[in-house]
Amino acid sequence: MNRKDFIEQIAGLVEKYSSPIFNSVRIAQACLESNFGQSDLAKNGKNLFGIKASYPWAGELYTKITKEEVTGKLIKVPGDFRKYASWELSVKDHASFFTSTDYRKNVAYKDVLSAKTPEQQARALTGTYATDSTYGAKLINLINEYDLKQYDKEDKKMLTFQQCADILGLKIKKQLAPVKPRVNCFGRMNDNKYGITTHNTGNVDPRATAQMHANLQSRVYGASWHWQVDDKEAIQSFEDDVSCWHASDGKGPGNMRTIAFEGCINRGGNYKKAMDNMAKLSAIYCYLKNWDPLLMIKQHYDYAPNKKNCPAQIRAGKEGINWSVYLSMIVNHINTLRGTSKYNPKGLDTFEVKGYTSPKLPFKELKVGDMVTIENGGKWYDPQKEVEMKPSINVTGKRAKIKQVKDIKDVSHSKVAYLLEDFNSWILEEHIKEAKIDWVKVEDTEINKDDRVEPEIDKNVDKEFYEVKDGQFYLDGVLYEIKKA
Repeated sequence: MNRKDFIEQIAGLVEKYSSPIFNSVRIAQACLESNFGQSDLAKNGKNLFGIKASYPWAGELYTKITKEEVTGKLIKVPGDFRKYASWELSVKDHASFFTSTDYRKNVAYKDVLSAKTPEQQARALTGTYATDSTYGAKLINLINEYDLKQYDKEDKKMLTFQQCADILGLKIKKQLAPVKPRVNCFGRMNDNKYGITTHNTGNVDPRATAQMHANLQSRVYGASWHWQVDDKEAIQSFEDDVSCWHASDGKGPGNMRTIAFEGCINRGGNYKKAMDNMAKLSAIYCYLKNWDPLLMIKQHYDYAPNKKNCPAQIRAGKEGINWSVYLSMIVNHINTLRGTSKYNPKGLDTFEVKGYTSPKLPFKELKVGDMVTIENGGKWYDPQKEVEMKPSINVTGKRAKIKQVKDIKDVSHSKVAYLLEDFNSWILEEHIKEAKIDWVKVEDTEINKDDRVEPEIDKNVDKEFYEVKDGQFYLDGVLYEIKKA
């Protein structure tokens, strides 16, 4: 694997797992720490970032001799490092490493996390993440040499809890109940390690709304849970660090180390809306904590020793929402949060798309999850109204992940449109660089300029393929050559 291929592979993983660290810095760290994937630790320990097996790591170890700078001199010392099953798991762990303990978040990497630029962040890693006194300078050189800033998003900051709720249309409020250890909970000892436990209330009384359940907890009830959700709102009764009484497992992981959601099933309420609201709340937690919902969202059933049938309505597939469907609802809401952008083209002026003309060469088929690059002249597309929109900013060269693929009515030169996650907008395949990966631009070949036939192009006639020298053709003002077998 050459250096370019390594960077592209790591960039795709970095973009998959959000982090408070600039993407350019993360990629530069992977390049430097692993020698572009060639180090012993990267090959045999799948550890790209040189992270040692410090708390709270409880996985496998990889022991090796390493070099540390002490008073300006490099010395060899033995070290235990975290060992992963894959590079992807290494990237995922690194994404949350800097906030994985209060000490790292508030002391060791405080300046790293508050940095406003990649350069500032790289310098802040010197003497904190690495003992090498030239560490920051090396990262900055890599960022510049390989143009790694192209992978940085406009705004690296995560959305807040309230911003997430606003985007998803979820009304939230706090009505905190008294925290009384041995009376209604175990106290403040919940690290949320095992995510969320999902419940249905079991109460079909028309009055059994989220507000009623919150009022019940405010009066100090004999059981406790963190959130109650109905078709109108989600109300928080206990903060996340409280270990509530809800999972039927005593001091087991359900009670002690998960956050409890109760979904209301009151008659007269909109059950589907209530479950969707609970899915939205789950998505917010997964987004903010970088949780995989398939691993971190569990049922009361999973923890109860007697295998209590809860959440009963979801487990029974009421109104078409079974556990699999419920998890897919959460995933969809997470994708919405990750794709949210202030550059969403909603409300932009539209214009008609030209009629379809088949391209001289086929476009490459792309799939969900592929990282793609928007070409010059790229426009957003509305698959329902079959119109295009001019982006409000220059998106030429911007990279984004494909969130969805749609076969569309043939328009312009395209039969497929892609939904780009980072912009939450559709775009035609003809505007994607990777769809033309097998096409050859004439200026990239050694064809003699005197052999080119370059007619004057009417830019208003987008759909035309201008006939030029045999084996060449124009598309959107770019001259291409058909490769010979």
